[in-house]
Amino acid sequence: MSIEDRDWYRKDYEKRRGRAERDDLRAKRQAGIDAMWNEVEPARRRQYVPKMSSNSKRRNSFFHSIIQFLGILAVLAVSAAVVFYVLDEHHLLPDIHGLKWPQIPARTERISEKNDRKNANKSAERTVVIPPNLVYRGSSQDEILDFATRTGCVISQHTDGSQKIYCSNLSMDIYELISSIGQNCESSTYPHFISVDANDDYTEFSFIVNDITMSSNERQAMTDLFLLAGMNAVESGHTETRITVTFLNMKGSLVRQLQTDS
Repeated sequence: MSIEDRDWYRKDYEKRRGRAERDDLRAKRQAGIDAMWNEVEPARRRQYVPKMSSNSKRRNSFFHSIIQFLGILAVLAVSAAVVFYVLDEHHLLPDIHGLKWPQIPARTERISEKNDRKNANKSAERTVVIPPNLVYRGSSQDEILDFATRTGCVISQHTDGSQKIYCSNLSMDIYELISSIGQNCESSTYPHFISVDANDDYTEFSFIVNDITMSSNERQAMTDLFLLAGMNAVESGHTETRITVTFLNMKGSLVRQLQTDS
């Protein structure tokens, strides 16, 4: 082996030996640091944890603000969509520069006609003669008198079976009665009624019930319903029909049916 080769091997050996010594020293130093860290109390250990820089705080705050802004925009968009849907459903959107929003004339006119008739009937002094075919015979005289007292009416029975009702500023109508019954179903007022529905002419009514029996309030509600429906039928021109109240159980089977005279 030449002198140059021996020198190269010697230098390579010293280099590898120095690298191994440095690695060993680094490992010992890290082990000492870990041992000291484990001996530090948890309360004091937090003091050695590096704190977030001001730049990082500003960057996180900026991203948080962007997320909040996008959330607010999403809420506003959903709210606007809901408002637009409600207005469109009730046909309250105005015409804008000749652009007409979709309308349902028949439904709009029917609702307007009902509201006009409702307001006129409540405020006008009128006498309504309910023909025999619209008179329900299942109500007691006390229930009829109670209806007259609560609504401010005078009711008289004719020999032909018809009923004459004189009203001044009627305090209730068929629309409000059905709405009140629907809102108080399954309550202490109407414990056996689950739901109520009516046709467009308010001559046919359907009740879902959980019991065939009726409380005193429910019997009185039937008296009110037939009397108000009879008045509404006369004033709407539906005198040739009959007023029918159908009671169904939870399965949709017929439980009971009440009708005016044929």
